[in-house]
Amino acid sequence: MSQETGEPSTDLSIDVRAAGDGTVVVKPEGALDFGHHQRLQDALVAEIEAGHPRIVIDASGVSFWDSSALGVLIHVHHQAKFQEGWLRVARPSEQLRRSLEVTNLNKLLDCYSSVDAALAG
Repeated sequence: MSQETGEPSTDLSIDVRAAGDGTVVVKPEGALDFGHHQRLQDALVAEIEAGHPRIVIDASGVSFWDSSALGVLIHVHHQAKFQEGWLRVARPSEQLRRSLEVTNLNKLLDCYSSVDAALAG
């Protein structure tokens, strides 16, 4: 949220590209905080509902992840799994990697050093 106006900030972009066989690569860019997490969740859930339950998040363009964004990862992981898919995180920042480790989410979500590695599983 913008501290000046109290309105949600809009400096988050989300790029989605098909990777074949029901798999998509989603690349958010910007800060993933309380003002942005719902946009990411909506985009990811829309992909699952469109028949793409296998999702790689290319996290390299995200400058900040807060707890609400981590909640999105959990929610989408469970939705994808319910549809016989998965959620994988590629190129996480050190901040995201530490957050996943501290919360033990690294046991739930697989992280990869590259998008290609995440796609290969």
